[in-house]
Amino acid sequence: MSDYCYGAVFAKPEALQLNLTDFVDVSKLPTPPRVFGHGLDLVFGMLANNAVGDCVIAGAMHEEMAWGSEVNKVPPFTAQSAIDEYSAITGYVRGNALTDRGTDMGAAAKYRRQTGLADANGDRHKVLAYLNLHLNLEHILIASYCLGATGVGVAITASDETQFEQGVPWSPVPFSPVKGMHYVPILGRNSKGNFLLVTWGRLHAATPQWMNNRIGQAITYISETPFGTTDKTPEGFNLADLQHVLASL
Repeated sequence: MSDYCYGAVFAKPEALQLNLTDFVDVSKLPTPPRVFGHGLDLVFGMLANNAVGDCVIAGAMHEEMAWGSEVNKVPPFTAQSAIDEYSAITGYVRGNALTDRGTDMGAAAKYRRQTGLADANGDRHKVLAYLNLHLNLEHILIASYCLGATGVGVAITASDETQFEQGVPWSPVPFSPVKGMHYVPILGRNSKGNFLLVTWGRLHAATPQWMNNRIGQAITYISETPFGTTDKTPEGFNLADLQHVLASL
């Protein structure tokens, strides 16, 4: 079986009625530094995305791991916990390929807010809210910096698989055939100006040109986890500001 499974289904417009720009003046948010990101040294793990099309679930769990790393409490997600949640959200039956149809990004976001993703200990991890992002790289970077992660749905081609195997940043190759739609969390940016994302179990880089060429949908999430016990994130954002934003939703 292929080591590269996909499974992202873009959310319907009505599922993402709230936009970040409806509640926040992005121009007043801090400009991300050239290099940023949390959890970049984590061992993320495949979380079954080499066997089934659970990339939306695996990516969500990778986001939770990155948030947890900010407060030194990384949740223990496993392939089994990922498949369990994939089944709960989509109806996937283990071993039945006909039920391996991928995950609607909107349905997953709603599940994360209402139910939360269970880790290997049975603890559930919820997001407080989720917001649609316009397909604007500056907005995606700002949201990733301020909120710790942004999930994007992208088209993956044969050349992307090859570049991933070679460990080189994703950059667009003309006429390379599309293999599938994929979900990846954007966690930061490196010194070369490339976006840092998690896919198939590890950190990978993508050029801005690739991002512009491939993104079809972007969702940012508000999680209470990075605030820890100090009510502040490492970047200095405080819980009172978060609660003010949530009140406006």
